[in-house]
Amino acid sequence: MQELHDLKEEYLRGLAPEAIAELVQQLLQRLRRQDSEIKFKDAKICWRRPETEPVL
Repeated sequence: MQELHDLKEEYLRGLAPEAIAELVQQLLQRLRRQDSEIKFKDAKICWRRPETEPVL
């Protein structure tokens, strides 16, 4: 799949509804994966933070 930041509106014009649905499905999967990775990294950071350090 082409990189998300490279997608342009003109690339999407004229696509069949099935192709758009497939693209949206792939984008949603990528967003969910990134969300999980961010939550994991955030939890890892919180776990490593000393308890005496204030949380900002």
